[in-house]
Amino acid sequence: MSEKPKYGGTIAWFVRNPVAANLVMILVVLGGLYSIFTLDKKTMPEMRENNIVIEVPFPQASPEEVERGIILKIEEAIEEVEGIKRVRSRAYEGVGVVTVEVATGAPFFEVMDEVTIEVNAIFTFPTEAEKPIIRRADLEEDDVIIVQLTGDLDEKSLTFLFEEIREELLQLPHVSRAEITDDREYEIAIEVSEEKLRSFGLTFEEVARAVQAYSLDLAGGTIRSQGADLRIRTRSQAYVGNEFRRIPLRRSGDGALLTVGDIATVIDGFVEDEIRPRFDGKPALSMTVRAVPGESDLKVSQAVKDFVEGKNKELPDSVQLTSWGDASPYLIGRINLMLYNLGLGAVLVFFLLMLFLQIRLAFWVIIGIPVAFGGSLFLMPLFDVSINMISLFGFILVLGIVVDDAIVIAENIHTRVNERGPGMDAVIGGAKEVAMPATFGV
Repeated sequence: MSEKPKYGGTIAWFVRNPVAANLVMILVVLGGLYSIFTLDKKTMPEMRENNIVIEVPFPQASPEEVERGIILKIEEAIEEVEGIKRVRSRAYEGVGVVTVEVATGAPFFEVMDEVTIEVNAIFTFPTEAEKPIIRRADLEEDDVIIVQLTGDLDEKSLTFLFEEIREELLQLPHVSRAEITDDREYEIAIEVSEEKLRSFGLTFEEVARAVQAYSLDLAGGTIRSQGADLRIRTRSQAYVGNEFRRIPLRRSGDGALLTVGDIATVIDGFVEDEIRPRFDGKPALSMTVRAVPGESDLKVSQAVKDFVEGKNKELPDSVQLTSWGDASPYLIGRINLMLYNLGLGAVLVFFLLMLFLQIRLAFWVIIGIPVAFGGSLFLMPLFDVSINMISLFGFILVLGIVVDDAIVIAENIHTRVNERGPGMDAVIGGAKEVAMPATFGV
């Protein structure tokens, strides 16, 4: 009759089934290696706040009008909704934005439905206000790298060239967001001569109405027929200076056409601004490239740097494209720091244990470190965790704890074997004796 095993449990089962233990170890390590190449690598972790954003466009309204007509009415409508922690409001020219922070533990989508019902029930918005836009706050995007265009070109040529470069950049596989940050807005200025208004018997209001009439792009409905449906659209929108110059004002008795260009100076340019960006002493424009959720900062950065290097070979000598402000070296530095600490700690532990215990124990302690880290990496996608500055700091922080516990368990097993002789029970007993304090220590 076989003797009943002295110890039971998970540790005892794996000690008595080394093939299964080794297979699990190999699978964990392979899973960790797979995760290293597939996990998102971000400078900072993706964060979504439990916020509901309410936007109400109110064209041509001042911030004071937006506050009275939009903001106060929304705040009053949602003040009784349960689950709201805080409400923050901003009144801008032409739009009101209300951010509703949902309390921790409150059912987010139920609160969002209640807010939507209350806001849509408001019937006292100004008639000029548009329909409220209610959405969940977006995930934050990482600023990865800045691209700078410098050259001895006029502002319009530099802007149009940079827009073309931006479009090319957005065609790259790993780039989804690129925003030109310091360009001036395009503007058409019409300077009307008072003397010419009097000479032609016109008023400023007549000129303004004519310009407004040629700034329309409206749907006119649909004509249904047996063969097809014809959509009617009014397209009289003027976009560039020459189109504004040709806007008709009146026709004289002899058939001559009077246009805006006859009585006004049309300036096709940019909004007046005292700030003129320069880089290395030359006129410049900059563009911020961002990584959206699900994209790797390292891949975005490398794709942009490769693009800049190739594009400079195509540009004229008077124009140069430069990349700077790259955030990826910080992430790479944190990864290298973790790997350095991991390697240095493993080597020191191996030699110390080899000197004072056994080389076989030292070997398995060292093997346990990458297995523990491989298991963590393997589980990270299940908890939606990326490789970022914060999670890497966690790895560095826990590295010493993992090594210390491995040494404690190995030393206790060695002591048990020396006291009671070699055997599975000595190994299992030595591991189980310190398993509980080691687990709670972590």
